[in-house]
This record gives sequence, C-alpha cells and structure tokens, in this order.
Amino acid sequence: MTNQTGAPEEIKKLHILIGNWNVEFQTRLSENDSFVTYQVKSSIVSILGGAFLQEQIVIPASNGKVELMGILGYDRYRNVYRFSWLDDTYAVFDIHEGNWEGDKLVVNNLCSGTTFRFQGQEIFSGMTWRDITKDSFTMESNLSFDGGKTWFTQAIANYTRA
Repeated sequence: MTNQTGAPEEIKKLHILIGNWNVEFQTRLSENDSFVTYQVKSSIVSILGGAFLQEQIVIPASNGKVELMGILGYDRYRNVYRFSWLDDTYAVFDIHEGNWEGDKLVVNNLCSGTTFRFQGQEIFSGMTWRDITKDSFTMESNLSFDGGKTWFTQAIANYTRA
C-alpha cells in the first residue's frame, strides 16, 4: 500500500521548481498579435508540508499590472494534477486539471467551469510546464475561444533561476 498522507510523490518531483526566478515573460492579446516581452520576477515556495507549490508573480497588463498567485498540487485519489490561478485584477479563481503528456505537464480548465468571460465570450485556458531542469523551465499559457477545439499560445514564460 502506498503512503496516503503527506505530500504525494507526484508533487515532490516538481519541488525542483521551488526558488526565486527571473522570468522572460512574452505575451499577446490575440493570435494575430506579436509578442511583447517583459522581464519579471517569480517566487515559488512549498506550502502545507510540501503538498502544494505556490507561485507569486506580477505581470504587466494594459491596466498597469496583475498580481497572480498560482497553486499546484496533485490529487492522489483522482490521479490528477490541479493548478489554480488567482489574481488581484479580475478576481477569477481559475482551476485547471491535467497530467503529464510525455515530458510536459499539461492542464486546462475545460471541465472546471471556472473560465474567464469577456463580453459574453467564454475563454478557456490551459497551462503547460516543459523543459524542466534545476536551473530553468518554460510555462506556456494557451487560450481557446471554441471550447478547446483550437488553442493559441497567449503567453510564454521562460524561467531561469535567480
């Protein structure tokens, strides 16, 4: 029988992400726009005995800035990773679910009912962590306006250890 308490092994393998990071953050509003690049800082910490990872990051936005908190965990009873974005601007509690696809951790909010809505349009989002090493990784943010049939990369964040 496997350990059913404490931090799951599935999240422990992501403890490599803990630390302070310099982030090259590239973003665009639509698929037809060019990426705009910013340099920001991020801090990822272990919380609740290592069962979850929490990220704090502030990114530029059209209204000045958006402060984000991301929380990543693994549900050992349903065998799924969950990631939530919380922010100070839109006050959306966006919940994503997913798993590893090869060497990429891929999650989305297709089933959670926590999508962002803008002018009556439901905007689905997905996150991908890839190229994870002890000194760097990339996180991509993808958006879908058609319920997940098609996606476009809205942001790419390249993390290097500070």
